[in-house]
Amino acid sequence: GLSIIQTIAEIHAQGGLAIASHPHEVKTHWGKNTLYFWENIDRYAPLLDAWEVANRDDLFNPIGLKRLPFVANSDFHKPKHIFSWKTVLFCEKHPEAIKQCIRINRDVSITLYRDHRIGFGYGDLERAARLDFAVEKSEKEIIVVPAFGMNSA
Repeated sequence: GLSIIQTIAEIHAQGGLAIASHPHEVKTHWGKNTLYFWENIDRYAPLLDAWEVANRDDLFNPIGLKRLPFVANSDFHKPKHIFSWKTVLFCEKHPEAIKQCIRINRDVSITLYRDHRIGFGYGDLERAARLDFAVEKSEKEIIVVPAFGMNSA
C-alpha cells in the first residue's frame, strides 16, 4: 500500500482535498485512536488541506484553537445523520471555487443543522424515502431535500 504521504499526494493528483477526519477524537466507536495526524501535526499540517473541526454532534476544539483550515463533516452512515454539523462556504458554486475556499479557509463557517429549521423530522424522512421533495420557505428560497434509502445499516 501507499504511505500516508503518498496517499495525500495521490488525492491531490486526482484533484481531491486531503482532510484529517476525527483528528482529535481519542476513542471512536470502533475503539481506535484517531489522533495520528494530531500527534504528528508538524509533519502533516503542511500537506493536509483541512481538518475536521466538527462531526455529527462533536466539536474538536483543539482544531479551532490551532487555527487550522477546517470543515465540518457528518459521517453520513444513516439518514438521521443528516442532522449534524455542516460547513458553510461563501464562494461560487463551482467545484474548483469550493476547493479553493476550503484550502484558503476564508469565508468558511460551520452551523449545526437540526430538523426544526425546515419543519420536518426524522420520521418524515421515512415517508419521503422514495421521493425528492421541496420545502418552500419563502418566494426566493426553496430547499430540496434528497431522498434517502431507509434500509441503510
